[in-house]
Amino acid sequence: MEKKKSKTRMIIVLLFIAIFAICSYVSLRGTYLQYKELGENYIQAFETNLKCKYIIFGINFVLLYIIMYFTNRGIKKGLKPFFEKEKKEMPKLLNKSISFVTSVIVSTLVSNTLMKQFLLCASNTSFGINDPVFGFDIAFYMFQKPFIQTLLLYFIGIIIGLTIYMAIYYVIVFNRNFDGVDGKMVRESLLIKKILRNVILAVIGVALINILNTTNISLSKMLTIKNDADSAENVEIIGASYTDIMIQRWGYLVFSFIIIIFVIRAIKAFKQNNTSKVLKNLVVIPGYLVAMFLIIIVFDLIFVKSNTLDKEKDYIADNIKYTKAAYNIDIEESNLENSGTITQNEVNENAEVINNTRLVNQDVVLKTLDDNQTGTGYYTYRNANIAKYKISGEDKLLYLAPREVTNSGRTYNSKTYEYTHGKGQIAIDATNATTTGSLNYIQKDVSGKDDQLGTKTQDIYFGLETNNAIATNVKNKKEYDYTDEYGLEHTSTYNGNAGLQLGFIDRLILGIRTGDLNLSFSTEINKDSKILINRNIIKRAKEAMPYLIYDENPYTVVTEDGKTVWVLDAYTVSSDYPYSQYTSIEHDGIKEKINYIRNSVKVIIDAYDGKMKFYVTDKTDPIAMAYRNIYPTVFEDINSEIPTDISEHFIYPEFLYNVQAELLKIYHNVKPDVLYRTDDVWSLAKYNATNVTKSTGTELKPYYTMVNNDGKNEIGLIQIYTPESKQNLISYLVGTTDGNLNKLKLYKFSQDSNILGPMQLDNQIEQDETIYSEIQSLNTSGTKVTKDMVVVPVNNTLLYVESIYQTMLNEESKIPMLKKVVVASGNKVAIGDNLDMAVKNLLSKEASSIEVENTEDIDGLIDAIVKANKNLSESTNNKDWELMGSDIKKLQSLIDSLEAEKAKEDKKKAETKNECINAAIDKAETHTKNNEYDTAKKVINDAINIVGKDVELLDELERISSFEPVSLSDLDEFYKDSDIHKWAGIDKDNTGTSYSSGILLSESGGYMFSDSESSEIEYLLGGKYDKLSGKVVLHYDCKDNAESSAAGKVKIYGDGELLYSSDVVKSGVLPQNFDLNITGVNRLKIEFIWMLTPYGFDMGQIEIGVVTPIVQKSYMSKK
Repeated sequence: MEKKKSKTRMIIVLLFIAIFAICSYVSLRGTYLQYKELGENYIQAFETNLKCKYIIFGINFVLLYIIMYFTNRGIKKGLKPFFEKEKKEMPKLLNKSISFVTSVIVSTLVSNTLMKQFLLCASNTSFGINDPVFGFDIAFYMFQKPFIQTLLLYFIGIIIGLTIYMAIYYVIVFNRNFDGVDGKMVRESLLIKKILRNVILAVIGVALINILNTTNISLSKMLTIKNDADSAENVEIIGASYTDIMIQRWGYLVFSFIIIIFVIRAIKAFKQNNTSKVLKNLVVIPGYLVAMFLIIIVFDLIFVKSNTLDKEKDYIADNIKYTKAAYNIDIEESNLENSGTITQNEVNENAEVINNTRLVNQDVVLKTLDDNQTGTGYYTYRNANIAKYKISGEDKLLYLAPREVTNSGRTYNSKTYEYTHGKGQIAIDATNATTTGSLNYIQKDVSGKDDQLGTKTQDIYFGLETNNAIATNVKNKKEYDYTDEYGLEHTSTYNGNAGLQLGFIDRLILGIRTGDLNLSFSTEINKDSKILINRNIIKRAKEAMPYLIYDENPYTVVTEDGKTVWVLDAYTVSSDYPYSQYTSIEHDGIKEKINYIRNSVKVIIDAYDGKMKFYVTDKTDPIAMAYRNIYPTVFEDINSEIPTDISEHFIYPEFLYNVQAELLKIYHNVKPDVLYRTDDVWSLAKYNATNVTKSTGTELKPYYTMVNNDGKNEIGLIQIYTPESKQNLISYLVGTTDGNLNKLKLYKFSQDSNILGPMQLDNQIEQDETIYSEIQSLNTSGTKVTKDMVVVPVNNTLLYVESIYQTMLNEESKIPMLKKVVVASGNKVAIGDNLDMAVKNLLSKEASSIEVENTEDIDGLIDAIVKANKNLSESTNNKDWELMGSDIKKLQSLIDSLEAEKAKEDKKKAETKNECINAAIDKAETHTKNNEYDTAKKVINDAINIVGKDVELLDELERISSFEPVSLSDLDEFYKDSDIHKWAGIDKDNTGTSYSSGILLSESGGYMFSDSESSEIEYLLGGKYDKLSGKVVLHYDCKDNAESSAAGKVKIYGDGELLYSSDVVKSGVLPQNFDLNITGVNRLKIEFIWMLTPYGFDMGQIEIGVVTPIVQKSYMSKK
């Protein structure tokens, strides 16, 4: 029976070996074929990996097998007394079989896990920079520490695994061969002894990891600094703090020994069956941690919190230094003095830069291509990247969009044998559009007959959308090439070097490896057929070098010999750089936290035959150099240069730029005290992307355009910055390439520079009636207006260029059309149908002026002064004389700025007040001139409500009143006879007309003893009036006295001089108007004369009135 079991075990083991060998062979052969398809030079990488894996596998297998073997022997030895005691035959245990199988499985897994870390650790590469706390080279954190840590974790894992294994083994044996497990059996066995031994080993492993992890204080949070500009965003400073170095570092080292000592003491007490002593020893471990935590709090409170900046200043300086080194942002900075509005000479000198301003948005290009060009169903456009080529002898900024084959919805056969490749590229003008606003194509014919780039090899077999394996030169199949304008389909045959010619077995292995078994059993494939795999260029590069991060936006270049090649940027990253700030990146669908990045590798991939060349472009990157040392045949020779016809088309990678630009918001030319106080934090500029102005705006993303860099015109990647929580522009970052190298340069304007930011410019444009009305004319029903802005550096000034797009919402293809271009510089803004017209208008009288207001406000300065004063108090209390001097200068500068701003604001208020007063007076004068006195007074009173009781306005109010007409009857009489009365409102003249005011002579009955008698009334005018007007009328009561003897006249005198004498007033005589010049008259007399008629001496009734007698001063302009 025992022999039968032994034979069964042998068969199982042999079967396991056979399956493992077959799987290993298939895996290795499949991997080898993939490397071979990449190129013969990549086989060395396969061999290096294989050698490393088998070294690790072999060492691990031997050690693990020995450990397992002797563990099993120990288990057998521990169980033997129980079988002897029960007088039972001890069964044959699965010693060698379990040891062998377990060792193979675990070693396979471990060899795959440890390979990368082992290779880097063994590369012996150095950074040449030591961390400031422990003095280790940065390579220790990057290469050695991860490998050591993994080994220690593996060691602990083995100990724990063996402990569990032993316990399970004992339980199974006890349950199968005895009456189960009881406490007595366990205590009598060797299991407890072995478990306690393993606990000590595991604790030693934990202690060693703890000692190793003491170095993590250089990667932990040092400080959390509140950003006063936006309390929601605090700044976490990374690195070892003063407390970490003085307390925590030593505390953790001591803790490692505490763990070992007191665990051993607890185990010793356990063996003595002294539970109380066990607990006392074990409680020391968490007690120590609590005590250390309290010590840290007290130490921090007493020695650090009272003088934080002084204690942490050197460590913050280390954070700045190491962060700049880790992200390669210790860059050149240039201070600029804004030269104001661009001039004609500057336009002429920088014509190539301005004419090559990126006007057309990349999203618009892709949307248009997707709508217009994808309609055939054959091709798709994954990307359209900016490039500079000579077109008609001149440098031209273009978008290049590779025309890749689409396999969406195709059958397996058609996408594997027929629709195998893309065709050529579309070139689009990035600087202009057609007259209708659509894309301006430089080349787009699929046949390539309109090619402008010198492309000779149009076929694209390797790209971003070529995700499936294909077979070329197969039986009964032709590869589709393109359909010409006449509807004829053209076919082609692949003649490149890519691909594998394989027999059935290798095709089967490759099919298993790639998950495409159809290739294995296809009857279409013959001996001349080639199988092309790994055609997606990013996945292809990953197969060759999986330890790099690859840019998701590679771009194409046409070489001098007419080939199309892909340029794929590759990055090395790490999260183990001491004292460096952390940031997050996204790649391959995951989010990763890093604190080191380099674009140190560029991969050049032929779009036709898939040939790859890895170039190390940054030889100062130790990670890239380590990989190059490990895989020398994968990378090109260290001294080899990328061909100029390729490198001259390199552009700064946006992936890297975004990471660096984000860090530079804080880590520009910053000092420890400035960082600690967050005195100089920037934000990415914002603009209004739609026609609706919003206070929040849209973040202005980095953009490519032509720039002049040290006298050379090239493509630059630009990011605009504003001060935190403000809108004015403070700086811009330019990324360019110099051959193989990336170059960053930061241009900064002075803090008191008054330069409009994009949001402010949009607000100013909205206030300009001419430009805003032109933009609004596009915003009709069924349309949507969107905007895109770039800011182009031109010498020491800036040219703002805003593209205005119109989208027809009710059309099938909702493609944005470029309709207008707005440009601005300094205090001028203009609009045109294109960039050329807009710039011409900017330099002409057509330009509108915009108000460039000071973007600093008094409230903001007061807040800054309060903060600066607080900082000064802190530095004074800490007796930090250097910082105190800096704080005093800062405070004085802010006070000076406040005084200057206050003076400007007072001046502006005075100017605004004067403008308001002058405008009100001018408007009131117009109304006064038109005799609209109430309206004129209202204008002045409204102005008084705004600016207060200003003397000039009060004088004007009085002046307006002086021009108002005044009823003479409302003035005080100087003299009046008793028979003269005021005209009552109910009185009417002989025509029945009523009058609201006047003077009435009323005489009735009596005899006259002369031809005439008179009564008079006098007024003292003081020369204030120039005109007197009114009517002489007969009262209604006398209208029927036709035969009466009553009749009268009215005479008016000015200073004794007769000014007017009416006709005789009697029944049947109509009212008589008069309009007199009384300029300078002081004493005005109105004389009423009544006269005898031919009928006798009886006077009868006589009532004569001077009605609506108005005196008025003639209008005279104040000016």
